[in-house]
Amino acid sequence: MIIPDLFRLNDWSTRRFNLFIWSILVAYDFSFISNVPLYSIEILSKILGFVILTFIPGYIILRIFKVHDIDRVVTLLLAVGLSLSFIMIFGFTVNMFLPYIGVSKPISTFPLFYSLNISILVLMIICYFRDKEFNSSQNQLRITFSPMLFYLILLPLFSIFGTESVNHYNFNVPVLILLFVISLSPILIALDRISRDLYPFMILSISLAILYNMNLISTHLWSYDIFYEAHTSKYVLENGIWNPGNKTMVPLLLFTILSPVYSLICDLNVIWVFKIIFPFFFSLTPLALYYVYKELDFGNYKIDSEIAMLSVFVFIFFYGFYKDMPDKQHIAELFLALILILSIFNTQKRILLFIFSFSLVVSHYGISYFFVFSLIFVSMMSRFRVNADTSFLTPTYTLLFSVLTFSWYIYISAGDVFEVITQVGYHFLSGIKDIFQANDDGRSASAYLSYLSNGILWVIYMLIHLILQFFISIGVLNLLLSIMHKKTKSFEISLLTIIFYAFLFVQFFKTYGMGLDRILQITLILLSPLSIWGYSFCVKNLNSVYARIISKRIYRNKENGNLNLIFESTLTRNEAINKNHITNLSKKARLCFSIFLMIFFVFNSGFIFWMTGYPLPGYCININPNSGWPVYSESEICGVDWLKSHENEHNKIAVFNQWDTIKSRDGLLVAENFYSKDLIPIQTNTTTLYNSYLFLGKYSVDKVEDGEEDVDLQDTLFYNSTLKNSNKIYNSEKSHLYLAE
Repeated sequence: MIIPDLFRLNDWSTRRFNLFIWSILVAYDFSFISNVPLYSIEILSKILGFVILTFIPGYIILRIFKVHDIDRVVTLLLAVGLSLSFIMIFGFTVNMFLPYIGVSKPISTFPLFYSLNISILVLMIICYFRDKEFNSSQNQLRITFSPMLFYLILLPLFSIFGTESVNHYNFNVPVLILLFVISLSPILIALDRISRDLYPFMILSISLAILYNMNLISTHLWSYDIFYEAHTSKYVLENGIWNPGNKTMVPLLLFTILSPVYSLICDLNVIWVFKIIFPFFFSLTPLALYYVYKELDFGNYKIDSEIAMLSVFVFIFFYGFYKDMPDKQHIAELFLALILILSIFNTQKRILLFIFSFSLVVSHYGISYFFVFSLIFVSMMSRFRVNADTSFLTPTYTLLFSVLTFSWYIYISAGDVFEVITQVGYHFLSGIKDIFQANDDGRSASAYLSYLSNGILWVIYMLIHLILQFFISIGVLNLLLSIMHKKTKSFEISLLTIIFYAFLFVQFFKTYGMGLDRILQITLILLSPLSIWGYSFCVKNLNSVYARIISKRIYRNKENGNLNLIFESTLTRNEAINKNHITNLSKKARLCFSIFLMIFFVFNSGFIFWMTGYPLPGYCININPNSGWPVYSESEICGVDWLKSHENEHNKIAVFNQWDTIKSRDGLLVAENFYSKDLIPIQTNTTTLYNSYLFLGKYSVDKVEDGEEDVDLQDTLFYNSTLKNSNKIYNSEKSHLYLAE
């Protein structure tokens, strides 16, 4: 079957390209202005809005910069990255300048609608004059239907079905089937059961299936940091403008601009922007990494398509990939992957590198600063590059990225985040002298090693992770040797990989405010291929021992009725290694690693724990929504909505919270609608509370946290001294509101 190649819109003829873009834009504008859904199907208008924001600006910009005739999937990735970057820059510009012409709420429906249309019109005019001479080269896509293609298409759909069965019927069998089927994917790769042409689609399908299976649990947000970020987006939507000096908001364009724009243009509640659209963005990160891995050349280790696929599964199957709703860290990883793609493919379009670098900076401050430090290390070591491929990761780029990073956080964020990061850097340097003293904050690797009291399966789970880290460590040692012997072609990427591993290694002892799982999830971006290199090194050394053994043959020689044992060196070691059984062992070795990945996923996903009756990891809410991560009932959500509609300046809001920052279950839900630092934290021994609302969720109506234990609410000092004398003003099955006067 031959269809128009939508992945290569930038390679279409000018006339055909213009007709396609204007058709989509006119259809959306008609639906928007008339407020009539296309063909009476409301979701079509939302899909058109999504297409216009996610793809159209990127393809136009690619034509403006005359980017043509590159891989179709890489083209798609660049187009999406450019579209997201454009929306953030466009929204930021609209937010800053429209108030000067009398538009008091620039981030609202009609100002954004008209501004977006004008912006796309301007881009199309520039595109016409810049690229009108281009002759169409790639405009058709041949699709071969096969059972495997249908399987990959159905996988995300079955994932959604499984999630809905948990949401409505608390029936998790479809989810368990999905997790087991996904775990078999690396084995299918190792057995060559999937065409290499389907590798990119397979990555996208499995990524979407895993992410939607988690993110669509509940009709509301879950996880942790996402509640603070949702508060920022909701604040912008309510006020119609973002004030960079407002300290109550997360100063990232991802939440002040991108999510509000998607919410307004797609006519979608911002909650569903986080639950549907952001996971799609993050699902592109493994796809981008696949193309990065395929081009890596470490000298002694050249990655083929199959190894690149298995490396991607290391990244996807680690629970850090899906344990949280995709937020600032995950979208920043997409831009980091796009920067790596530009470095690998060397498209000679340095403006694209600048755009993605800016987008990384305004998406996540942690990854931005870490990348700055990594680039400084690469720049210092670049003088030792010999016979390596050229790259954008030069000292000039390091300076550019550093200026972008520090300028944004000093001038736009009023220096607050910069001050925090500076303190972290000082703490890092001052802590080198005692780096080998274990941190007991509960988030370092040494602290995780103490979580082995739940049974033998948890011990095995920990051992599996240790085995993966062992393989990665061996791979890093091999990479260091390759750099020292000046064999690696991907020199800058190799140096980045080394610094990524160094950062991960430090986390074993000190977390610096970031959990080990978060750091591992970030560093696996470059460390995943090294796990297979380390595994391959171990197999080859075992293979060498085996080759020496089989190079001597034991046979019986019957002569004159006597039986003599003769050891004959019939093969040299090199000859033995070249025999077919060694080649077969190589395939078997890949199959063994695929089986390891299968085991890795059934443990990380919680499948094996549920099947054996062990306690689930807290993040496995797709199997059991009550496994630990905060998932909220409709009753609780309605309680907070009622509180939001009845807030006033005379009464503050209190929640049970025993930490320095608001991160209790009740506190997170309330922080979605109210500035977290304005909330009053209540503990079991609190004795006074005046002129305040107190919100109690489905757990705290009965029990509250007191240190490491849960105690009955009515047995606490706070209840007997304050709460029982307060007025209950809202009561539902799973949430209560009190007014303490």
